[in-house]
Amino acid sequence: MRVLSTYRLQLNREFPFASVIGLLDYFSELGVTHLYLSPILKARPGSTHCYDVVDHSTINEELGGEQGYRTLLEEARKWGLGVIQDVVPNHMAVHQANWRLMDVLEKGVQSKYSDYFDIDWVSSKRVVLPILEADAEQLIRQGKIRLGLTQGVPSIICQDKCFPINQEGLDVLRHAGPIDDQTLDRLNTTLVKEVLARQYYTLSSSSDQPNYRRFFNVNELIGVNAEKKWVFDESHSIFSKLADLGVDGYRVDHIDGLMYPSSYLGWLHNLVGDAYVVVEKILTGDEELRRNWDCKGTTGYDFMNSVNQLFIDESSASHFTRIYEEFIGRKIDFESLILEKRRFVIEHLLRAEFERVFREFAARIPNFDAIRERLLQFILRLPVYRTYIEATTISDEDIRLISSIDPDGLILSLIKKSRETFLKLQQILPAVTAKGYEDSVLFVYNRLISLNEVGGNPWIFGCGVNRFHEFNRRRLTHWPLSMSATSTHDSKLSEDVRCRLDVLSQMPTEWSSFIKELKNLLSPRVDPNDEYRLYQTLVGTWPKEGLSPDYRERVRSFTLKAMREAGENTLWVHPNTGYEERVLNLIDELFERKDARLLIDRFVERVASLGMLYSLSTLVLKMTSPGVPDIYQGCEVWRFLLTDPDNRRPVDFAHLRRVLKDVKEDSDAGSLMRD
Repeated sequence: MRVLSTYRLQLNREFPFASVIGLLDYFSELGVTHLYLSPILKARPGSTHCYDVVDHSTINEELGGEQGYRTLLEEARKWGLGVIQDVVPNHMAVHQANWRLMDVLEKGVQSKYSDYFDIDWVSSKRVVLPILEADAEQLIRQGKIRLGLTQGVPSIICQDKCFPINQEGLDVLRHAGPIDDQTLDRLNTTLVKEVLARQYYTLSSSSDQPNYRRFFNVNELIGVNAEKKWVFDESHSIFSKLADLGVDGYRVDHIDGLMYPSSYLGWLHNLVGDAYVVVEKILTGDEELRRNWDCKGTTGYDFMNSVNQLFIDESSASHFTRIYEEFIGRKIDFESLILEKRRFVIEHLLRAEFERVFREFAARIPNFDAIRERLLQFILRLPVYRTYIEATTISDEDIRLISSIDPDGLILSLIKKSRETFLKLQQILPAVTAKGYEDSVLFVYNRLISLNEVGGNPWIFGCGVNRFHEFNRRRLTHWPLSMSATSTHDSKLSEDVRCRLDVLSQMPTEWSSFIKELKNLLSPRVDPNDEYRLYQTLVGTWPKEGLSPDYRERVRSFTLKAMREAGENTLWVHPNTGYEERVLNLIDELFERKDARLLIDRFVERVASLGMLYSLSTLVLKMTSPGVPDIYQGCEVWRFLLTDPDNRRPVDFAHLRRVLKDVKEDSDAGSLMRD
């Protein structure tokens, strides 16, 4: 079935296949051609997103299992709907339900699956698992790490987690007596440390570094060696079955985390035939998708940012910068900020991954220490997420890119001497930008946060119509079936929030007066940069139907996340609870004071109508520009969402049914705008 439009759905046990089946008539009436589903393979129990896969060979029973999925596909076809499926090839969850990983933990390098995962067996013959809330010895003393039976099998149990015991550990237990609950309870005071010390894994605090590649810096997600053909074959065996069932296409999650994206896409094509395949690839600046990739395009962040820039008044750039810098009381050197945050990621968040790569370079290249800083500078200044050097070839694009940063050829020489190690480096480069830029800089530089989107550049203040036309011309020529997204499960703000905030670029003087008046009213004792972001958050999401406790909590949660991601006044690993409390108290005061609420009400009333027109204009452009328009769940009506988990909130489909019915029965534009 030809893919003309998609509707993204976030599946979990609260919204399984059966729920989707009950809505097929709505999606058909809405007019989309394909449902675009989040991952369906067996995930960590209770997962809210299912990207934490534990078994590549099983469809998630919490969603309805294989039979439920078959029924969904069959029923969708009856309504003229196809299905596009999200694929997660890069990582799996560290969880006892991940039986392949448990086999590795039980048998070490002797396990058939020791090479399934990207584990550094050179630095240690044990898998270092930094997943504990505190030091292991402390937890043992507290009885939180203990011996026990899991489904009748001896295990090491730590709260809600359990881990296998190898043969050597079992021999220790058998020597002490029969292995039953009573014996194990007795041995917890004497032998748990000894048994744990004999394992092929080490349990450690979450602040420690692992010896496996992770998805970004998430200790609970272990990298998979999908570049090995046998691993690809085993981890993707189910997809040939999905193709036979009638799945029309696939979305490849985090393709930049794969060692050889081009080869992977070729293998996937061989497996699923001429299915519609798009990749989650974040393009930066003038970067274009590699033409040799066997896919139809990206998931649409490039379109999202390109269309949003149309609604920014370029002439206000300097005025808006001045307002921002005067309010926060300092200038922010944007380029220096990027370098600082990227270096922090390399030296702290991803220290284990980079130390592993640097050790390999040092073992292969004499005097590597002398050029280590040059390599580090190359990584810091790389303007894209990564390079795409293959096992035997370097493209002209990569040569030009590398030479633009390192014109004397030192990095190209290093690649020739140690290509295998550089290939591993490429895999972890995307995390530097994702964590340093996306998840930090974009929460620090708050001049106009509608520009702070995944793949966006908040330093660019509007792009003009001609640039948008050129973007569409290139798309039409090379990637006419690329997705056109405007909101996603990963976007920082939904399209309606961005469009309302874009209006501020048309009225900088009024914006300046508003934030000064609000500041004078509240006299906050917080970082003005956090305060400035908060005021934009409120303007962008302020509801017309009154303030609910739920809305206040959403603002509090988002603000807390934004501050910790920014890493300026508090951190996830070392939260500054005193400072956080002051900011949260400011939010509570603002919601409780009638004068503050009225001030925001009046200002939002001035920007909301134009913001709605921007949203409708965005929709028209999405539907008529080259590409496949993608609707994120619930965003077919006004939907003012913040960063995840806020943007993964349940959708009121009963309300959407009523709205669609009203649209068909009422052609009055004013009525529809008010809904």
